[in-house]
Amino acid sequence: MPVSREGHTYTRYLFKPLADTVTGGCHADVFLPTLEKGEKAPIAITYHGGGFVICDSQHILTRHVGYLLSQGFAVVGLEYRMAPHVRFPEIREDIVDGYKWVLDVLPTRAPLDPSRVCVMGASAGGYATLSLSIDAHRLGLPLPKANYVVYPLADLTTTLKRPSERVTHAQALASLSDEDRVKVDALFAEPITTRHDRMKEDPADLSGRMVWGHMAMLSGTLLECLTASPWPYPTEHSPMQHLHDKFPPTVLVLAEADTLLDPMTTSVLHDRLEELGVESLLLVGKDMPHGAMEPEMGAPEQGKEWWDDVAVPALEFCVRHCQ
Repeated sequence: MPVSREGHTYTRYLFKPLADTVTGGCHADVFLPTLEKGEKAPIAITYHGGGFVICDSQHILTRHVGYLLSQGFAVVGLEYRMAPHVRFPEIREDIVDGYKWVLDVLPTRAPLDPSRVCVMGASAGGYATLSLSIDAHRLGLPLPKANYVVYPLADLTTTLKRPSERVTHAQALASLSDEDRVKVDALFAEPITTRHDRMKEDPADLSGRMVWGHMAMLSGTLLECLTASPWPYPTEHSPMQHLHDKFPPTVLVLAEADTLLDPMTTSVLHDRLEELGVESLLLVGKDMPHGAMEPEMGAPEQGKEWWDDVAVPALEFCVRHCQ
């Protein structure tokens, strides 16, 4: 069996074959706890961050797999197709299809209880977590028992850049060096992928995927690509505008020192959920920057300083709601 970056064994399944991808489709990495005979495990689904451009299903919040396994949970990391070759509709389709596979198919292969599911993710993975509870409700699917959302992209009506700094994607591409533009052009010519191992990147010679991802995020043009629309972006794919009163109990982590996404958006998200009568717990990571709870190149244990004050209470929230 393969072993994760944190030393946990898992089984890899193809849940959605896709002929036009370099990976053959979307996969699920399934970590199973030790169970007593006849016991069925609750399930924690994780969606990775990385701006919908980089990282993979192994890019899970630091130390979370070990904690969840110790609490008797199965952990399932799900892939989705990634930009720049796809946009929000395809990504959200994969998020829902992975969830349906976990509910309908995975329990036939492992002793799992699909009636006790929580969903979690950071940044883009936080967006995936929020959008799933919106799409599942719209489609009449069972909703998760709890959500755990970390410094999420939650409101597309805000922007990564102030109006005076806003540029178009074409302008951002034109600003690249000749060397980086060659890398990015090669990326656009590649097939669709569902994973990217950020840990294998050479900081001195970044891949075209990393170059484009950084450019798109730092220039504020990533959402232009994902929505296929210039600013102002349509609200169709903006979670904040589609919350509902059946939303699962949700724990939110606000990164106080986030400079990529406005941390106040997480606070507003918390308030909106409470206004709808949804149980919402807001945890503040003091001095926490964006990405701090996820593994990083050269710092796989990043995030330990917020473990006791943020991660453990959030995980306890999920465990309690899945009992």
